[in-house]
Amino acid sequence: MLKKQTNRIQGEELTASVANPLRRHEVNRINFDLINGLPNQTTQSCANAAGAAAAMHPSRFAVFGYAHVPALE
Repeated sequence: MLKKQTNRIQGEELTASVANPLRRHEVNRINFDLINGLPNQTTQSCANAAGAAAAMHPSRFAVFGYAHVPALE
C-alpha cells in the first residue's frame, strides 16, 4: 500500500472530511499537494489519485516528484 510505504496515511475520505467543513466556514482557497513517482505507484494509481483530488475542487494543485531521503526516516 502506497500510503504505508511513504508514511502518508491520509486517505481520500480524511481529506474530504477536512476540506468540506473548511468551505462551509468560508475558506475559499484550498490547495492540494500531489506526489508522483512513489514506490509501487502505477500510472493508473497516480491518475486515480489525481482524479479523486480534482473531484474535491481544490483551488490549486502543486505536483512534486517523490524523493526518498533515508536520513530522515
